[in-house]
Amino acid sequence: MVNCEPLEAYRQLEEAELVGCWAHVRRKFFEATPKQADKSSLGAKGLAYCNQLFSLERDWEALPADERLQKRQEELQPLMEDFFA
Repeated sequence: MVNCEPLEAYRQLEEAELVGCWAHVRRKFFEATPKQADKSSLGAKGLAYCNQLFSLERDWEALPADERLQKRQEELQPLMEDFFA
């Protein structure tokens, strides 16, 4: 997997699976959301999902990799399913 900016050059890597960066996703939601936006707006909802994701990841920062994976499967997977629904 290659975590990178969505540049055309990376798409030429034949055996690489490109993955996105949630910090960049959050920034796009932030940029698209007016300062006085209603919390029910799509941009505000996207920001809330990203903030929740980052908060959980910070909480798990000191855990061993196998425990972080378990937390991600148990807690982040439902959040991601809701986000993409």
